[in-house]
Amino acid sequence: MLKATIFATSLLWSGAAVAQSDLELMQTAENLGTLLASEGMCDLAYNQNSIEAFIDENVPTSRMEFPSNLKSAVMLAEFSLSDITESEKTAHCRAVENAARHYRFID
Repeated sequence: MLKATIFATSLLWSGAAVAQSDLELMQTAENLGTLLASEGMCDLAYNQNSIEAFIDENVPTSRMEFPSNLKSAVMLAEFSLSDITESEKTAHCRAVENAARHYRFID
């Protein structure tokens, strides 16, 4: 529900037609939010410099809305991960670990 609200709000902010870059930036916030929300649950410890480098590479400096979109994405991910099965956790954490390794958040 919150995810739908965030997406609907982004549509309202940018008018009837959402530019591709806006959608990509929302997806970046959502995906990064999932990785960040999963750090503790998956027993990972991210390299903070790598997170900064990811932001520098993927978030235009003029996009002031990104931090609040990221916070919403983290909160949504934390909520959705609060009640998952052990098998879901295993699959989720493997995918998170692979992505975190790809972006050099972990070695």
